[in-house]
Amino acid sequence: MPDKDVTNEVGYGGIDGETIEVRRCACGAEFDSWDFILGLYRDLAHPCPKCGRRFYFKYKVTVLEVS
Repeated sequence: MPDKDVTNEVGYGGIDGETIEVRRCACGAEFDSWDFILGLYRDLAHPCPKCGRRFYFKYKVTVLEVS
């Protein structure tokens, strides 16, 4: 089964290299800055301290030309 995209259900903040801070989990639990972090690697997915669901993140880059 493919991984589920829950981006719209999660609140996140800053990215620091290979980690991102989660401010709100998909379960609705809220966290202070950098109390819950995610990494880039699926095999090292981080569990939410409240619900236990495991997450990781991917970078997405879009390059736009000004017309």
